[in-house]
Amino acid sequence: MTLGRVASRRVVLVGHAGDEHCDYLEERLRDRADRVDVARLSLEDLPQADFSWTPMDRLAFGNLRSGPPTSGLWRRPGTPDLSQFQAAYHGFVEAECRDAFIGGFAGEPVAWVTDPDVLRRAERKLYQLKTAAQIGIPIPETVVTNSAPTAVAFARRYGEVVVKPVRYGLLGTEPDSLVAWTAEATAAELESLSGPPVILQRRIAAKAHLRIVTVGEESFISSLAAKELDWRSRLENHELFEAVVLDAYPQVVSAGQALARRLELGFSSQDWIVPIEGQPVFLEANPNGQWLFLEGPHGGAIGRAVVNLLLSLSKSNGAILP
Repeated sequence: MTLGRVASRRVVLVGHAGDEHCDYLEERLRDRADRVDVARLSLEDLPQADFSWTPMDRLAFGNLRSGPPTSGLWRRPGTPDLSQFQAAYHGFVEAECRDAFIGGFAGEPVAWVTDPDVLRRAERKLYQLKTAAQIGIPIPETVVTNSAPTAVAFARRYGEVVVKPVRYGLLGTEPDSLVAWTAEATAAELESLSGPPVILQRRIAAKAHLRIVTVGEESFISSLAAKELDWRSRLENHELFEAVVLDAYPQVVSAGQALARRLELGFSSQDWIVPIEGQPVFLEANPNGQWLFLEGPHGGAIGRAVVNLLLSLSKSNGAILP
């Protein structure tokens, strides 16, 4: 008789089928020899997959069932499969599936790296900037407006300004979607501003771009010398980041950790800029930002830190699912 191994801990990874970060973490978690059960869940499985929830029996969905203490990483759950429904019902079906999926987890004793509700709040750039300013972190002079006179006055005051989207800047749907990158804007161009609000900031001449990844109490800094105003607009830049020792930017390490704590983020991917003159300036934080392209420069240390955090949270989570 062969005895099966019983998992003593479980990790839930919420990420759509194309999420390379969840793929990467799932592989490394399954390689562990300390009895870890990995449940990979996505909104894409709805509405076709069986979903059951009651106030007493809790959630049963996919390969998630009652089991050991659980930790989780909520990344990007994707969207429900609407292919079997008429277009007129897509909005309704998607909203129902999303609310059931998110609501079903709301009462589960999962020790999340970052709670899903916290993620939604922390994704807001205006909230990030205000929080950073409140705790003394340098940020660019900023105004968010759809008023042409306000925008023109701001541009004339600071001379060189940039414009960026309030949220992600995605236009259209995949695979034909476009991205609104950070771009320069002149006072003359802003005279015709209308529509939704945009973020305007004083342009800062950059000596280097920094990406600071925080995983719990650990920090990882990567640096890029790029000519582009928005380094993400050139795909090759992702391969040009170099790992930086923490001692090179102690104030950024301290401020990045302080911001992550204030935003209640167990993980964050923060963008900073090092001016030609002066101290580093915070631009924005992505609670679920990309980091796989930094694994090489850091020798796999970021992934190890995320795995270790998930295992630590599952071990310390004393709640047992019924």
